[in-house]
Amino acid sequence: MIGLLSDTHGDLDALARAVWALRRRGVAEIVHLGDFCDSLREEGLEETIRYLLAEGISAVKGNNDFLAENRLSALAHPTETQRESLAFLYRVPRSIERGDACFAHSRPGTGFRSFFEPVEDGTAEGTASLFAGMSCRFLFCGHSHRPALLRWDGRETSREVLQNELPARLAVSVRCIVIVGAADSGDCGLYDEREMTYTRINIFP
Repeated sequence: MIGLLSDTHGDLDALARAVWALRRRGVAEIVHLGDFCDSLREEGLEETIRYLLAEGISAVKGNNDFLAENRLSALAHPTETQRESLAFLYRVPRSIERGDACFAHSRPGTGFRSFFEPVEDGTAEGTASLFAGMSCRFLFCGHSHRPALLRWDGRETSREVLQNELPARLAVSVRCIVIVGAADSGDCGLYDEREMTYTRINIFP
């Protein structure tokens, strides 16, 4: 199983709560789907990076992380800590692919759209176009803060709200996009590769 969380925005408490909620379910591998930092403030960035490294958490780059990277790279005289943070941000990939699954902050790809544009544009045509352009069968993403499961069977798209603690089956016959939601709003989840399910988890009691 792979634990997934996203959009902690520099909130170390929310990050730690999500990791605890996943670890207590026996998860060894965790992927942070981006926006682990807040681009508007530097406080907490160093602590967040240290936590990710200490817990062995993989991460992909979100729009806030990208903007924080740009801000740090523009400094004329960065401190040693700022240089270390920048080096970490440089190393964070825009997406991670594993088998049929792709893990990204929002849309798959390497352009700016992968950071800033949500997977849903409010139209069935737009969602179908995104699905048609995907090279992966399953996309797991954050950015949009409301957890949801989108499906496409090659003709029609559907959308369902993910219920807490209720596994949603990811059929191999259709393509799926799982929007994990924001950990700083209380959401994370589990992707079970063997059972082909995703389970939404609320981190707040």
